[in-house]
Amino acid sequence: SFVVVLNGLLSHFCLGRHLGWGSWLAVFFICGAVALSAMAQMALPGSDSTTQAVGLVAGLISTAFVSAVYVMSNFLLATPWEKSAPKPMVLAQIVGVMETVVISIYMVSYVLPNWQRLVVDEIAPGTTSLSIALWYTAYLLVCGVHQYSFYFSCSLGPAGAVTAGVNKCVQTAILFFLSSAFFCDTNPSQCLSTAKIWGAIGVCVGVLLYGFLGAL
Repeated sequence: SFVVVLNGLLSHFCLGRHLGWGSWLAVFFICGAVALSAMAQMALPGSDSTTQAVGLVAGLISTAFVSAVYVMSNFLLATPWEKSAPKPMVLAQIVGVMETVVISIYMVSYVLPNWQRLVVDEIAPGTTSLSIALWYTAYLLVCGVHQYSFYFSCSLGPAGAVTAGVNKCVQTAILFFLSSAFFCDTNPSQCLSTAKIWGAIGVCVGVLLYGFLGAL
């Protein structure tokens, strides 16, 4: 969720977008709340600090790329468009093709050669092909709604990328609770702790601050 901070910084320094002091206050409040949750995650029993550190670095690098996509999409959607095709749909198609190419290369070069170890061996006993197909169908529908809301948020004027980033923070907070509910029994690092709960509450408070103070 550091994406919301990078979105604000990139929008400000690269595109000259103005964010009021209220928005900046909310942005850094959200960042601090998620940092609290991240530190709590590394302190959980059964959590491998090396693995967590590698994941943290990889997450920060990917966040930089995600922020660049957010801000560039915001810029492109705010640029005048005179063609008949809906601009958000055209941009979604372009970004989607690029992402599909990258994912396909990863699937072909790494996942398929290790299909048995990465996929088949991880499927719970008794799982049917029908249930897998239904879950993946639901996943695709959720991803579609998520992408639609992303492009809608990016089209909401100069601060659209930051708004999309704030929505991403809410998603991060919810994941803490869902991960604990589904995976705590098998993976102790996914369990909730007091600090993680306070961090999630802090994210929600930051989102409310962003909504109420964003115009200041």
